[in-house]
Parts: sequence; structure tokens; C-alpha cells
Amino acid sequence: MKIPMPARKVGIEKSAVKGKENLERVDVITLRDDLPAFEWDEISDDEAVLRDSKRSKITALLCFIKRTEDTKSTLKISKVTRSGNIETTTDITINDHEINQLATYIQKATSLKDLPKGKYLTVPIDGTGISLAGNDPAAAAKALMTVIAQPELMKHVHEAEIPTKLVDAIRLGYRLQVMQAGIAKLKTLLEADKHDEQDYQKWIQEYSWGLGSHYITLEKIHQFDRTHKLDALVRNYTGYCDAIELKRPDMNVLGFDKSHNSYFFTRESSMAIGQTAAYVEKLHHEARRGLEGEDHIKAFYPHGTVVIGRSHDWSEAQHQGLQLLNGHQHRIRVITYDHLLKIAENLIAQLSPETTELPNPAT
Repeated sequence: MKIPMPARKVGIEKSAVKGKENLERVDVITLRDDLPAFEWDEISDDEAVLRDSKRSKITALLCFIKRTEDTKSTLKISKVTRSGNIETTTDITINDHEINQLATYIQKATSLKDLPKGKYLTVPIDGTGISLAGNDPAAAAKALMTVIAQPELMKHVHEAEIPTKLVDAIRLGYRLQVMQAGIAKLKTLLEADKHDEQDYQKWIQEYSWGLGSHYITLEKIHQFDRTHKLDALVRNYTGYCDAIELKRPDMNVLGFDKSHNSYFFTRESSMAIGQTAAYVEKLHHEARRGLEGEDHIKAFYPHGTVVIGRSHDWSEAQHQGLQLLNGHQHRIRVITYDHLLKIAENLIAQLSPETTELPNPAT
């Protein structure tokens, strides 16, 4: 509805607009010279009745005011309190900014009303950044990854500009998850007293990084002639391959000579060392210029690693005894499955951003 602009500048301090027929329906008009000229452009069709009971009535009325330079809006909320035949009216009027604040608050509040109790992180859609507001950064990151993984969002991820640092962080996070899953599998095998070598061969084939960061990849070919079949053939950072021999975790690694107060390799360990020595020697001669039919597989004075037995309950003297024996061997080392587990755990510790201290590999 259009209402003609009064001849003088008009400001409305208090009003009780009952209809839109004419200007006279406005109860109180105060003339002020400090306001810019404006005119009523329109008033919402009807006031909204928020409550209407015997004791009270609450209404809301939204008005649009067209000024010379812009259009403003006001929202008047009125409460009529009834007591017998007496009615008392209380009004509150809010401006554009306050209306927007109220609307934003209502939208946020209503969107959260059905959520379960807990801590929440608010992410602005305009990409202006978020405030952790005291929340745990790790928990916030997990929550965000869960949100991004929603199917309806995943199909739009390619449309967003993804920062390089975020890509690197996601790659590292995925890598750490794979490694942690590998460690969990190895722990499960050891705690369940699984002694089948094939179980650990499968583990090495899937998680060859567990042998140490100096190994880059696991080669698929493990048998280079009719009599020599390796449990694993791994390429190191120089591009040459080394041999891995796996024995059962229930085998004894060390024996103790009381008469000389010294440790020695048990028969089982000695046989595994001899077997591995034959493998690395054969591998050196067969693959020094590239394995026949697989030229990319090369070995030049390769090293061998024997994984055998457990050491989780060893004393410091036993760990030192194995270190001494390994130190006097040439190109072959012996480690236990617990050492293998520690190698993998230490590698994860080096990659984890929050790690400041590495675990002791001998414990």
C-alpha cells in the first residue's frame, strides 16, 4: 500500500497500526527535523499473531520504509496483557540490522534443535575460516573428514579449489591409517600365537614398509631358480634388492652358554642364517646385471634379514647378545617379530606430526 509522504520530515516514535487504509490509523506521530525525508512504501499484509490467549496477545508487524537514498525495514513486536477489562500494551521495534541478527539466530537455533547433545564446530559457507572455540583440533579434523566423506558432498569436492597443504595432509593421514592398520594386523597375529609362516608372508607382502624406510618396494618375484625361493625380495633405496627370510615366531632365537657367559644362535636360528646366506650368494650371481627375464630386478652383494622368534619378554642382556652376534655377521642380520613390530611403529612415529620422541627400539 502506498501512503503519501507528509509535507515535513516525519519520524515514528510509537505506533499501533491497526490497518492500512490511511495515515490517520497511526496513533502517534512526532515531527522531527533531524531525520532524512522518507515515505511509507508498504506495510506487510497482516500482522502475525504469535500468541492469542485469555491473558495476553503477542503480534509482530513488519514495515518497509522507502527513503530517498534506500529502503529500510522495521519489525514491531507488541504484547497486550489482559487483566479483566484492562489491556496494557508493550511495544518493541527493531531495525534492519537487528532483524537480520534475529533471523540469523533463529535459523541457527532451529537447525540445531534436533541434534543430539555434544560439542559442535561451525563452518561458514563463505569460506572465511572457522574458530575452534576451545575444541580439540584432532577431534575437529576427524569431524570435518566425516562431513566431507558424505556422498552428497564428495561428488562436489572436485569443484572446490583444494590447497596443496590440505592434499599433502590428507595423503599423510591416509598413509598413516594404512600403516596403523598394518601394525594392528601384526599385533593380532602375534597376540593370537599364530605360528604359520604363510600368515607373516602375506603380511610382509602387504606391508613391506614394515621392514624399514630404507626399503622402497616389494618385488613380486621371489623364486629365481628351482631351488631358491625367497619369502620376500625387497628393493632398497639404492635400487638393488635384498632377501628376507621368515621363520616361525615360536622358534627360539638365542641360547645361553653359562660356562662362557655368552649368547649364541640356536640351531633353528643358525639353520635360517645358513639358508639366507645361500640365498643372498645365489641372488648376487644371478641378478647382479639383472635377473633373467626381469632386468629391473638387480642385486649386488645383497643383504639378508632373518625374522624369527619373539623378544617381547627379553632382558637387556638378551637384546645386547643379539646385537653382538649381528655385529659379527657379514651382510645378514637376525631380528625378531617384536623387532619387526617396533620398526613399523617407529616409522609411524617419524611420520606423525605430533610426535616429539621416538620409542626405544629395544623395548
